[in-house]
Amino acid sequence: YQRRVRGMMENQTSGEQIINFVNLVYRIKTRKRTGWLRFNVREPESVSDHQWALTLLNLLLDDRTTNRDRCLKIALVHDIAEALVGDITPYDGITKEQKREMEQSAINKLQTTLGGHLGKELKELWEEYEEGKTEESKIVKQLDRLEMLYQADQYERTQSVFLQDFFDNTKKDFYHPKIRDWADRLISVRDRRLNRDGNSVIGIEPNFVLRAIVLVDLDCILDWRKSLRGLWMEIGGGDENLFLEHKKNIVLDGLSSDVVAKLVKEMNSEEFFTKIQPKSGALDAIREISSLGYGIRIITSSQSLGIPARCLERKLDWINLNFGNEFSSHVILTEDKTLIQGRILITDEPVTRGDGKPGWVRVVFDESYNRGNLEDARLLDWKDWKSVLTQFLLI
Repeated sequence: YQRRVRGMMENQTSGEQIINFVNLVYRIKTRKRTGWLRFNVREPESVSDHQWALTLLNLLLDDRTTNRDRCLKIALVHDIAEALVGDITPYDGITKEQKREMEQSAINKLQTTLGGHLGKELKELWEEYEEGKTEESKIVKQLDRLEMLYQADQYERTQSVFLQDFFDNTKKDFYHPKIRDWADRLISVRDRRLNRDGNSVIGIEPNFVLRAIVLVDLDCILDWRKSLRGLWMEIGGGDENLFLEHKKNIVLDGLSSDVVAKLVKEMNSEEFFTKIQPKSGALDAIREISSLGYGIRIITSSQSLGIPARCLERKLDWINLNFGNEFSSHVILTEDKTLIQGRILITDEPVTRGDGKPGWVRVVFDESYNRGNLEDARLLDWKDWKSVLTQFLLI
């Protein structure tokens, strides 16, 4: 009897263990679902937000052919390892095997912390979901994907984002009759909202249809060549043949110290950036693209290239001055354009490299330094934007 009682007590979780466990898993309440960040979603949901919504969907499904309580438990803990390792996406440079090892280690720690039969059950539920062999785990996995679509639809309704990738990547994920019906109905409602069948838009301003995101490098809007050449002549640089340009940098080798000093002084002045003129037709073209329902995102870098006037504050001032304040919220500051999602990237870069796997198509804005690139579509002038972009957008 005493051995039996002792065994029962050893299998229980103490109040102190509960506190230690809570201190670990409550981190999940502030862990952001990082996949949304790649698509410019502001203030994305936390992992616990997602787990609550998934548990709710399992409750609403009410499938009497499976163990409903088991489904609810699996849904409640399926992402609990992310409390310790965070939300790891395929774009984080971590293999599936590495992700599995990290999360398995996290679950082992959570089991040990919780202890007793509760810790054992926690691990069993998580592993059942990961293995995906039971009917309950298969249902939870399908609802997990459906919950993501519901959330994507919410973000599209409330923010200027277009999240077609999430819908494209889940087309074959639903085979439970009721879950597939729910997914089909959501897609149908979304198509009407996006005006894809010619009907009125649902849930968005009457005349607004967000069709796709167009990313535009700020350097494709600024007329660096004209502005720098004007500066060159203004300071008395002399022979224009000495005005050598590669990207946006003036090559200073071979110039007199007096000319170099004048250049550096002017380019470091606070007024220099605001004096830069837009490329011909750029402002009108971007406003027209926006008016047609495409989400414009202006991409720029925080790097100054030795020109303090090119800091983010000066760039935002320039955008506000030339586009108005409404465009300042459409600026994305990044050093890696491949991490930003959109339908099209308009850039002056000969090659765009980075750590991400972007879904956009590159359109190169013509400059002397990028004419070695013969693979991507090329925009010679902003007045030609329709003829170039029509092949990628529904205009």
